Amino acid sequence: FAIYFPTVLEDAAKEALWERATALTKVGANLVAPAVDTKDEGRVQAALQTLTDDSDVLYVTVLEESGKIAGSIAKHEEHVSSEIREKVESFATEVENGMLHVRVPVLVARAGTTSSAPVSVQVGTLIIGFSVDGIAEVRQNAADTAMMVTFIIFLFGGLLAWMFSGNIARPL
Repeated sequence: FAIYFPTVLEDAAKEALWERATALTKVGANLVAPAVDTKDEGRVQAALQTLTDDSDVLYVTVLEESGKIAGSIAKHEEHVSSEIREKVESFATEVENGMLHVRVPVLVARAGTTSSAPVSVQVGTLIIGFSVDGIAEVRQNAADTAMMVTFIIFLFGGLLAWMFSGNIARPL
């Protein structure tokens, strides 16, 4: 009980963080795409500010297609140096230094030839760093709760055994 329960909760917390990180990064890429395409720094910063409202987000960076930083916001300055500033052409995740780094291409639709449908063109890369500290906290809370429940059950069982033993172990 005290080993299985915290592990299951930790796995669920990891999965929830990965899903939330994936969804937020993909939505964020669509949010910043027009601003990056038009090189509107004010709109880029406004979009990045919106993305940093999540409590687990430590930093958000947008790179232009050339690799130049179009905008960046970090909640704490120490997280900026550990950013993984690499351009990607497909969705990528990496865990490093206690952070989940999620990178996704920023795409905009451009008109194709006269007879073809619009074509998605990469104009940059969105990188978001998420804290994985919450996962360790979930595991520790679950372990503490499991140990407390185990201790209470042990005490209750000992009390019942003592009460019943008084009735069973009488001299004849």
